Amino acid sequence: MPNPHQVTKLSKLIAAGTASTSTALAELHHVAPLWAQSPMHAACWGFGAIAALAATSWGLAHWIGKRPKPICEVEIARDEDFTELRKLAIEFFGDKVTSLERMRIWASQRKDLFYCVKLVYREAHVRRDTLEGYYCLLPLTSRAVTGLRSQRITINDLDAGDIAPSLAKTAAIYVGAIAAKSAVGRSVALNSLRTSLHKLAGERRQMLVITRPVTADGMRLVKYFGLKPAHFSSDEPALGALHFGPV
Repeated sequence: MPNPHQVTKLSKLIAAGTASTSTALAELHHVAPLWAQSPMHAACWGFGAIAALAATSWGLAHWIGKRPKPICEVEIARDEDFTELRKLAIEFFGDKVTSLERMRIWASQRKDLFYCVKLVYREAHVRRDTLEGYYCLLPLTSRAVTGLRSQRITINDLDAGDIAPSLAKTAAIYVGAIAAKSAVGRSVALNSLRTSLHKLAGERRQMLVITRPVTADGMRLVKYFGLKPAHFSSDEPALGALHFGPV
């Protein structure tokens, strides 16, 4: 009989489509012991090889089929998430995104500013996750809103004092970014962001929302909430323009 290593290797080749069963058997013929070279012994040896290959291939397929499927979950970003989160932001928006230092300064005021969309794998007592996307909601003070309206400052000029410490002192919510790698991730991020804004609006009856869309997802959000450009004569949403509106 072939040793387990040989059987496993050949069954993987068959499963991957890189070797046919006949090719695998021919390969096994080369590794067969001398006593299996006679017709009768070869037939017995070949039957055993086929059975071993079939059993191993079934085992691999069964194992693959039993692997847990990942699910998308949204959670508030932790300090250890920021480095990877910013790398993802650069992939989508370029290297002029908010610096890591400023992100952490904002987060020092409130923890619920950055939200990670993660693909989470759970198996037994083991949890693994990968960053799939993120979004950012910044509660701003009235001073910060005035500065953005007048175009004296941009989002990257905001400091810790511009982040409202509580809902009662929040003059507006700035949607800083929304991005995800896949269609599923984008859907989860958009739905979670909308839910968060509706929740805030529900607590305050009405909440002013500000954003500057630079992607298709950002434009979808603008149209969904009916936000209007702040400094354009037309009310039509415009990519790259600052938009305001109540939610």
